[in-house]
Amino acid sequence: MTQSSAWTRQKIAERYLDLSDIVLRNQDLSGVDLSLTNLSNANLFFANLTNANLSLANLRGANLQNANLQGADLRGANLQNVDLWGADLRGAELGHVDLLGADLRFVKLSFGSLFEESLRGADLLGVDFRGAELQGVHVLYANLRGINLSGANLQGVHVLHADLRGVNLSGVNLQGAYLRLVDLSGANLRGANLEGARLVDDVDLTDADLSGANLRGANLEGIYLRGANLSDADLSDSYLSYANLSGANLSYADLTGADLSDSYFDKNTTLPDGKKWSRATDMQQFTKRSDSFIGR
Repeated sequence: MTQSSAWTRQKIAERYLDLSDIVLRNQDLSGVDLSLTNLSNANLFFANLTNANLSLANLRGANLQNANLQGADLRGANLQNVDLWGADLRGAELGHVDLLGADLRFVKLSFGSLFEESLRGADLLGVDFRGAELQGVHVLYANLRGINLSGANLQGVHVLHADLRGVNLSGVNLQGAYLRLVDLSGANLRGANLEGARLVDDVDLTDADLSGANLRGANLEGIYLRGANLSDADLSDSYLSYANLSGANLSYADLTGADLSDSYFDKNTTLPDGKKWSRATDMQQFTKRSDSFIGR
C-alpha cells in the first residue's frame, strides 16, 4: 500500500467526511467505509473501490472513469453528473441512487449483477449508457426517460414499470428481453434487435421509431403502436394479436407469418405495399407464406 493510500485510509477511519475535490487516482480503497462522505468533484480515476461502502455518499461531479466498483454499496448515493465511463459496477448495489446527467458509457453491469431491487426508484434522467454492457440486468420502477442507450447490449434484460419515453435505443440489442408496463412512447428504436422479445401488459410504443428493427418472433400482444414507424421492420412470425396499429407506418415491413388476429388498424395505417388500410383489406396477403414466390 502506498503512503498516500495509508494516509487516505487513516483520514477515512477518523471519519473525515469532507473529501470534496480530493485526488485519489489509482488508489486502493477496497472495502473502505465512505458512507455519508462528501466526495463531490473527487478524482477517483482507476481507483479500486471493490466492496467499498459508498451509501448516501455525495459523489456529484466525481471522476470515476475505469474505477473498480465491484460489489460496492452505492445505495442512496448522489451520482449526479458523475463520470463512470468504463467503470466496473458488477455486483454493485444502486438502489435509490440519483444518476441525473451521469456518464455510464461502456460500464459493466452484466449477467444479473444488478439485482431486482438495485435500480428501484433510480433517477436516470439524461444518463448516457451508450455502448454499455447491461446483459441480463433487472430494472424495476426506474425513471429512464430521455436516457441514451444507443448501441447498448440489453440482451435478456427485464424491465418492469419503467418510464422510457423518448429514450434513444437505436441499434440496441434487446434480443429475448422482457418488458412489462413500460412507456416507450416517442422512443428511438431504429435498427434495434428485438428478436424473440416479449413486450406485454400495456407497453406503449406510440410514435416510436422502429424503422429497420428486428422484431422477428417477438411477442407484441396488445401493445400500443399508434403512429409508430415500422417501415422496413422485420415482423415475421411476430405475435401482434390485439395490438393497436392505428396510424402506424408498415411500409416495406415483413409481416410473413405474423399473427394479426384482432389487431387494430385505421385509415391512417400505411401497409407494406404503401397503401392505406381499409375495411376491405385482406391482411393475409402480407402474412401468408408463399414458397413459390419469385421476386423480380
